[in-house]
Amino acid sequence: MDVLPGHAPLLTSLRVGELHFKQDKEVHYLAINRGFAEVTPTRTTVLADTAEPAGEIDVARARAAQARAEERLKALTPRDPGYPRELEALDRARVRLRVAEKAPKE
Repeated sequence: MDVLPGHAPLLTSLRVGELHFKQDKEVHYLAINRGFAEVTPTRTTVLADTAEPAGEIDVARARAAQARAEERLKALTPRDPGYPRELEALDRARVRLRVAEKAPKE
């Protein structure tokens, strides 16, 4: 979803995903983990459980989390109670890795 100045007011929930915003002319990327966004014509406010800037993501840790979630999912079926939790863990790790690739290169 894109939010531009003058956007119609809206309140929405957020899932695990990528958020980017422009500050001056610089684009910042964050990996977010659930939350809410409130959009008004002049401001957007995001409240997230976690928000990791691209440059602060530990890629090795995210890869390890992805591997753990993939292994755990192999042992589960969609009907198992832990299946949604592991699916979200996998999604979170993939988003973190995707956002980390967008970190500014030094």
